[in-house]
Amino acid sequence: MSIIKEMTAALGSLFKSDLKLKSINKESFYEYLVLLKTENQILGTCLSNWETKQIDLLTRRVQELVGKKSNKAATVYKQFRGKLTKKAADLESTAVFGSILYVSKEFDEILADIEDNIDNLFQNKNITIANTRVSHLVVFGAIRDFREFVKFGRALFGAITTELSGELGSTAKFRMNAISDHQGVVNTINRVCRGEGACSYLPAINKLSQSGSDLLLMSGNKSFFTDFLPARAFTKTSAALAISGIYSLNLFRFIGEAWNLYQAKKGRLRELDRDWMESRVALIKLDLMGVDHNDPQYLKLIKIIDNYEGMINKLNQEIAKLEDN
Repeated sequence: MSIIKEMTAALGSLFKSDLKLKSINKESFYEYLVLLKTENQILGTCLSNWETKQIDLLTRRVQELVGKKSNKAATVYKQFRGKLTKKAADLESTAVFGSILYVSKEFDEILADIEDNIDNLFQNKNITIANTRVSHLVVFGAIRDFREFVKFGRALFGAITTELSGELGSTAKFRMNAISDHQGVVNTINRVCRGEGACSYLPAINKLSQSGSDLLLMSGNKSFFTDFLPARAFTKTSAALAISGIYSLNLFRFIGEAWNLYQAKKGRLRELDRDWMESRVALIKLDLMGVDHNDPQYLKLIKIIDNYEGMINKLNQEIAKLEDN
């Protein structure tokens, strides 16, 4: 399917669903970016909170898990690692979660850049379907890629470390679901490690503007921009991000009247995720030290983590409903 046909199909599918699309106040959108950035920083802190000897041992332990049929998360991790290319593959072979940590740092800079440029990128006080341009889709696409990446990174870390601790079969179902369908995230990681994709969102926008291709999403007669732009108006990066951006237009669904509720739930989830990750890191460090699994401190951490799992799963379901309805 050609780029234009793919975009047209995505737009047609979105608007046929009779969505009640709201406008987004730019201040709320900025708050949303800050919230996402904080989630990424929690992931980055978790993955970098290791001494060199610990990460080397952790990498060896994960390699031992890979290939064993009883270890479902490790099997998925093996598939994920096999799809990484060049720099991403090198980073991951050097240290487990190495490619994820690298991309997390890159996305931190990208989100900070979007924050700094928000007034130039979105010149209207309120962002609506009527004033959304192709360049905005590129930004939304970068953000959507980031959201999927962080979701995957958290879930992969949780699933792998659960199996490392010998808790076979206890990996939360929502984490396994989040890592099983990972081709899109793999593509994002490979692109970012090549300095493409979200990393080059700004040059992609500038090229659209300079070529006169930064059209409104929809014209006055309800025609989409795809009716007027040829495929050559897009670079590989701008096309991929714009398509991703089309699928992220559900931003207009929940950053509106449900925003305060959404923000409160995401804030609580962020706190739980941070505490859960800190507990999970502490547990794995005990494992690496050879602490007996019947040790009271070890068992206490297992109980704490299980409690967090239940609360996180419930909040994830509530947030998903706000994003999808």
